[in-house]
Amino acid sequence: MEPNTTVYWVVIAALVGLIFLAKRFLKNKRTAARRELAGARNLTLRADAPDDLERFEQFTAFDALTIVGRRTAGKKYAANTMTGSIEIGNRSYDLQAGDYRTHRKAAWTPYALVRLPCDGVPKLIIRDEEITDKLRKEIKFEGDATSHEFDRRFFVRGDDEATARELLQPEVMRLLLAQEHLQWVEIHQDTICLKEHGARDIYELIAEIRRPNDGMARLLGLMDEILAVLPDRLTRGP
Repeated sequence: MEPNTTVYWVVIAALVGLIFLAKRFLKNKRTAARRELAGARNLTLRADAPDDLERFEQFTAFDALTIVGRRTAGKKYAANTMTGSIEIGNRSYDLQAGDYRTHRKAAWTPYALVRLPCDGVPKLIIRDEEITDKLRKEIKFEGDATSHEFDRRFFVRGDDEATARELLQPEVMRLLLAQEHLQWVEIHQDTICLKEHGARDIYELIAEIRRPNDGMARLLGLMDEILAVLPDRLTRGP
C-alpha cells in the first residue's frame, strides 16, 4: 500500500472515531441533563427504552411527514423516557416524556404525553401549517386577531369540529401561538401529546448541545399550562 493511501485511510478512520466519540459524548450529556430534570420534577428516568412508544401508535405526531403531509409508517425509537405524575391544582395526571426519533431521522426530538381522566375524546391534531395545507383546511378560525393569527400558523384537523372549537378557546390559542418551538399538539381518546420541532438550523443545534434540557423544560411547562386551561370535562373525568 502506497504511503498516500495509508494516510488517507488513517484520516478516514480517525474521523469515524471522532464522530463516534462525539455522538457518545452528546448522548451521555443529554441523558445526564434529563436525569437532572427528572429529579427536579420527581420523575423516573429510563435512559435506554427503545420501545416506549409502541403503545402510542395511534399518534401521527410520531410519524415522519412528507412535504404533502401524508403519514409514513416506520419504526419509532425512544430514549431518556421520564415517567411519573404532574400536579396541576389538586389534580394529578400520569406523564410520559422523553426523546424520540423515527427510522428516517437521526436527530432526537422531545415529546410529552399526559393521560386525561376521561375517554373517548374525538381525535384532534394541531400542527404547523405546510404550504399545501392552505388548499385543504378542514377547520378554519375566523373572527378576532388571535383567531386569524392562529389560523395562519396552524393546521387543525379533528373528528369533531364542535370539540375542536370548544378546546381552542382564545386563551388556548394565545398560549400555543406564544410557543416558537412547538410543532404538534394531538389529543386522542384519553391522551394529549405535545412535540417540539427539534433543532431546525445550526444555531438551534448549537443551543441544544449547550443546553440540552431547554426543549424538554419548555414542553413540560407548556403541558402544565394547557392542563390548567382545558375544559373541566376533560380534566375532571367522569
